Amino acid sequence: MSSPGYGENGSVVGPQNLPTSSVASGVWSLAELSEGQRDGIWPNPTVGWLGLFNASFYTSGRYYAGSCCDDQNNVFLTTYGTMSGGSQGGSVSRVTSDGVMTNTMYQTSPSGSGSFSIRDVVFDAGSSSLYAFGAQYQSASGGNNRVGIGKFNEAVTTLDYQINNNSPSQFQDMYNIRQNSISVGTNYFLSTASEYNSSGNKSFIFFGNKSDGSRYGTVREFLDVNNGSGLGPAACVMAPSQVGYGLCYQTGYVYMFRGGTDGDAVKWRRNDSQKLQPWDMQNKGTNEQIIAGGYGTDNSSTSRVFIMVINTTSKAISWQKQISLQSSPTAPNEASSYRPSVATDSSENVYVGWSEKINSGNYTGNVVKYNSSGTLQWVRSLRCTSSAVSFSFEPSLSVSSDDAFVYLYLQDSTTAGGQGFLLQLTAAGSGVGSTMTLGGHSFILEAPSHQNASGVMDSYNASYPIYNQTSSSAVATAANGFTANTTNYATKVEY
Repeated sequence: MSSPGYGENGSVVGPQNLPTSSVASGVWSLAELSEGQRDGIWPNPTVGWLGLFNASFYTSGRYYAGSCCDDQNNVFLTTYGTMSGGSQGGSVSRVTSDGVMTNTMYQTSPSGSGSFSIRDVVFDAGSSSLYAFGAQYQSASGGNNRVGIGKFNEAVTTLDYQINNNSPSQFQDMYNIRQNSISVGTNYFLSTASEYNSSGNKSFIFFGNKSDGSRYGTVREFLDVNNGSGLGPAACVMAPSQVGYGLCYQTGYVYMFRGGTDGDAVKWRRNDSQKLQPWDMQNKGTNEQIIAGGYGTDNSSTSRVFIMVINTTSKAISWQKQISLQSSPTAPNEASSYRPSVATDSSENVYVGWSEKINSGNYTGNVVKYNSSGTLQWVRSLRCTSSAVSFSFEPSLSVSSDDAFVYLYLQDSTTAGGQGFLLQLTAAGSGVGSTMTLGGHSFILEAPSHQNASGVMDSYNASYPIYNQTSSSAVATAANGFTANTTNYATKVEY
């Protein structure tokens, strides 16, 4: 067709004019925008999408838990739920940056010694593998709960190995097996959990060889107490120096403990009566770590998110913030934001994802972005306008390898059986005001009013010892009852 002509009012008459190649991908000039309106392809090109994940391979009790990104801009999601035999199984799924679920491996029929309820997953670029973490039950009734680790290939088509931490005196009755409790380094993976038995509660960090899952070195024990007063590990991370760090809490205090033969720990608290409950930890650069959690009037209900960046050498707080969608959160908003997720990009920007209850409404899914120095960049909120979907308080956040997208993985706590939502945001937080309809429900992406204040955390006491435990082992088992397929269990809508 010949070159387009021009009408009397200056409009272009001719073929569709797509975004030019002379500017960044997806950027339209004003003239191109006008032509898009003329040709019925207004509004501007989509900037992201919202996905709905129904893990229908589990009969009931479905939970949508952890997530991570690989170096190919794919995002990986974990679920766990009730299998046909009555015990809990877990799954790992791969989703492309276009929102298509290409591969899933899920457990369907394990033997009595291998039910693997997966809570989280991390990607390891060195081995192009995924390391999954969860609870491994030794019987269908859930007895003898142990920490389980599984190594999947990046394509999510094979399970290389599955292990459980097993010994006569340790890891027999584990609890607090949660998200954020697996990390990988150059040669080893790191995980954390806690044990309860007649002698009291103990929190552990332990290492395994990435190649075969076998135990490396000795287990590090921290916080050996005689009661269950709020004790529990929250997260762990392998620092670039290949030193493992664990995050723990008890009665409103935050503990960060360091592995190794010279391991130690440091403790933080607020300088008022509010209680802390940490939930996630990530590396920031080479010598800082980010701790995120919630705080409130007691150990079980919290009303604001807190974040603090710690210098791992000096143990000093580099910067800290507290954030909420309300200036003075009060009941019934307690218990609305105390399990946030944190992620960073290659420029050390910090993202925090959380859910929050606004007055008597349902929970919204939220993301805040800070630059490396702690300056607020933006806040975004996903809200169901029909109030039929309420997001639970354990979201998972991850950033794509090219830093272009942020993924917020959420569970709908109102739908029978459970369903998950995955929101793709741009790094600029684009698309404010966009409305979406998915799964019969309406959603809107907002830039909500919010409270962003300096934190009030103090370090408290200098150091606590780490105790070595040497009597445990890791037991490798065969891939236990997992099925791989290419079914797309997700639907999406763009915005």
